[in-house]
Amino acid sequence: MTTANQEIEDINQFVTFKINDELFCVSMAPVQEIIRVPKAVKMPLAPHTVIGLSNLRGNVLPIISLRRIFQMEELEDDDFTRALVIEHNGNQLGFVVDRVSNVFTAEKENIEERENIHHSISSDLLSGIIKNNDGTITMIIDFDKIIEQEYNILRSSNVFDTVLSTNNTTNTDTDETEVSDDMQIVVFKLGDEDFGVKVKDVQEIVRVPETLTKVPQTSSNVEGIINLRGVVLPVINQRSQLGFNVITRNDRERIMVCVYEDIKTGFIVDSVTEIITVSSSEIKPVPSTAVVQNNCITGYIINKNTEKITMLISIEHMFKEIVQEYDKIIASAS
Repeated sequence: MTTANQEIEDINQFVTFKINDELFCVSMAPVQEIIRVPKAVKMPLAPHTVIGLSNLRGNVLPIISLRRIFQMEELEDDDFTRALVIEHNGNQLGFVVDRVSNVFTAEKENIEERENIHHSISSDLLSGIIKNNDGTITMIIDFDKIIEQEYNILRSSNVFDTVLSTNNTTNTDTDETEVSDDMQIVVFKLGDEDFGVKVKDVQEIVRVPETLTKVPQTSSNVEGIINLRGVVLPVINQRSQLGFNVITRNDRERIMVCVYEDIKTGFIVDSVTEIITVSSSEIKPVPSTAVVQNNCITGYIINKNTEKITMLISIEHMFKEIVQEYDKIIASAS
């Protein structure tokens, strides 16, 4: 029998994002974080594609414009602009994109090689395309090629020396156990509050469909079920589950598809804002004076990108209701 965890190992997860209304994606594997664009210090004689240098938890992070790399018109940053922090051979670079759309799973048969790409953007910077069910395509960016190209340029300037020497000095005394202690957190909003769940518990993030099929005699928090590529997916309203007022559907809402004990479920959240990396030492316990219902919050962090408190939700709590009603919900769909 194939378990949900085995399925996750076999799937191809991608982060999709837009640049100039074009849809691109990158494999989830090299994406360390998705952050708001940090303040960057401009460097004299730096390549045109380099916006500047920023500080990411003690490491110097070059901030690079994908618009400039693709020779597109400049665009002012707004609330949707994000930087993808990509890791390559132990180095990190931040690539600015117009907005991050979602995280999704692509079937292998829908991925085509670079040879089939005919686009104004150089095919050398793309590794393939994904044919979506609606007939559109998503271009897979080859960040290895882009980083190799950018580092060749950076090596010819003082920028590379600054980045390399500073990061090496910073990491000299870093304990290996401290590095392996890092974890990635998906940050999402419910109202004005920020919450988070571990990336390893999130299989993908998808848009909320126009209609969900209601299931009778289930908890009021269960919104219904959807068909996600042939799999029946129960959907829970995270607002309702955590005691927030339920709001009218809107375009920013997303379904986080999570897996727990071989059960796959979707959770509707107001929006997914970023993916951050934290160490366990940054996670603080919930104060004893705080009333937290059913131990749904395991701790909190101070998000260094926004300086806001992000409450970490227990994956066990998220699945508490659905575990009890899962068989009934699945049976109702058959």
